Amino acid sequence: MTTTGATTGDRPIDVPPSPPDAGDAALAARALELAGLVIEPGTRTPADRALGRTLLAEAFVAAARAVTRDPSLRTLEAARAALEATGELGRAAGGDAPARTVVQALTSDGDGDARNVAGLRLAEVTVGQLLRTARGKPRRALTPRRRAIYYAGAFALVVAAVVVPRFGPRPRWESYRWKVSSVEPSYKVTGTLGEHGFYDLIFHTQNQSNPWVVIDMLAPRSVDHVVIRNRQDCCIDRGLPMVVELGMDGESFTPVARRTEPFDTWTVDFAPREARYMRIRAEATTVLHLVEIQIS
Repeated sequence: MTTTGATTGDRPIDVPPSPPDAGDAALAARALELAGLVIEPGTRTPADRALGRTLLAEAFVAAARAVTRDPSLRTLEAARAALEATGELGRAAGGDAPARTVVQALTSDGDGDARNVAGLRLAEVTVGQLLRTARGKPRRALTPRRRAIYYAGAFALVVAAVVVPRFGPRPRWESYRWKVSSVEPSYKVTGTLGEHGFYDLIFHTQNQSNPWVVIDMLAPRSVDHVVIRNRQDCCIDRGLPMVVELGMDGESFTPVARRTEPFDTWTVDFAPREARYMRIRAEATTVLHLVEIQIS
């Protein structure tokens, strides 16, 4: 068994050994998932942020090995240099300035500083982008709006103030209202499908048994097609098994589709059904969070 020996500054980071057959991408994904549990928006202690920084540092170094295919990378400095040499760090972070913010956050002790917290959140996204590159998937564009949302979370800004110009009518589904079974701090318990919060998510439940979101389509209508987009930077195995259900009264539902495998985008087609409400529910003790739900 081996450890990567990532360091923050001159201090070694003790990381639990990974299984001998675990690849660097798998190691990075696991460390990233664990980091997401302790640095997501909400009230977190300095110890939480320190643990999150440690896990992100491990994920960053492992992702660098996976992207560059250089197994000799063992420190943050070596990983940073290798990624900068190939241009992958700037591309994953969305530019050279955000890349510097990521590296500073992973090597800083400024856990109480809002800018450092913002850097940790940006580091989480950057590692997710690096993992997509390592796995041969296209990076999701870190648009100015998306980057603004991550920084807004750190400075406790109102995400709704980050405006993206729209052209033409809103898709019908964007006005549908939703409510969730529980809510993670800094997220809302209800809203519309066209609104997005931290990490570009529509909603984020707590870790609970069978979490759900119920969507009110405002009036009975025929439904036969749903597109569900999962969180892209990490944690796509959450919320599974996932069930899509339809109903008329918001209380009684009939399942129309079920998913057990992790996904980026899940397209669901079924025989047309008359319904006013849709419920998306997880059949496990887990977290439910989604980026987009298109209903037609």
